[in-house]
Formats: sequence, C-alpha cells, structure tokens
Amino acid sequence: MTMHTLFYVNKALYTETIRGLIKDAAHEYDKTCYISFNDPFNIVVRFFETIHGLDLDKFIIVDSSGKEVSKKSINMQTYVVPIHDVFRTYLFLRDIIREQNVQHIFIDSLSALIHRFSDMPLKRMISDLLLEVGQYKCDTSMVVFHEHLDHDIVQGLSPFIGKNVRL
Repeated sequence: MTMHTLFYVNKALYTETIRGLIKDAAHEYDKTCYISFNDPFNIVVRFFETIHGLDLDKFIIVDSSGKEVSKKSINMQTYVVPIHDVFRTYLFLRDIIREQNVQHIFIDSLSALIHRFSDMPLKRMISDLLLEVGQYKCDTSMVVFHEHLDHDIVQGLSPFIGKNVRL
C-alpha cells in the first residue's frame, strides 16, 4: 500500500532533520527521487556527499528550484525540471518512476513551495502529484516547517496524507 507522509520540522533543525530523513530513505528504499524546490542540484548533490555512508546510487535528484524554462538532464541521476511546466513534470516523474524503479518520492519542501511559488495553484499541483505517483505504488515523503502547519495548502492535503510526523 502506498504511504504519503508529511514531516513537520523545526526550521532551526532543518539541515540535520533532512540529513536523518535521507539516511532513513536510503535504508528503506532501493531508489528515491529527491525533488528540491529550495536548492539547486549542485547544492543538493554536495549536501548528499556529506552524509557519511550514503549510497548516492539510491537517489535521483530533481532540481525544481529555479526559473528554468525547459527540462535538462545533468546526468542519469540529476535533472533540472521547470516547476511552471506542471504537465511535463508529471510525465517526467512517471517516466523516472517506471524506468528507474523509483519506490519513493521525497519533496523538499512544501514550505519552499509556499514561500517561493505562492502564485501557483500549489494545492492542486501537489494533490495531483500524490495521486499520480500513488498509481505507481510510489511512497511520498514531504517536509514542511512547523510555521506552515495551519497553512491552507498543508491543510488541503490532509485527505491524501496517511501519516503525519512532528520532528
């Protein structure tokens, strides 16, 4: 059964919390697609490299943090995908899930989406994404800061969330 989990994190402990969640994902899944709405891929890759013992082959990194206008492949495990092109993003994720046997999507973070892309229909976009990846039996983990706990977008996703974890 597919599980969508929402992790509420303390902003001050964000980096260490993400580090722990990434380690957990590496132990639990053979392949995780990490989607960054906050940092560009080069920062994410460097961060992953600092996690002792982490098998980087277990991760695909998707950078949706910027204003890119077209999808580009950095290598077989790192991609830049424009946030504004939602339909192509879904096709891209579907293909990644199928072709690379992704079992888990890690979304970092809902707070970055709320802060940086509030002009977009985020509630619909994320709920559509959860429905889409759920069809492929792919678990999802999402991170949000405690300060966004009562935000409309976070509350609107509650029907899709199987587990809420406060860290």
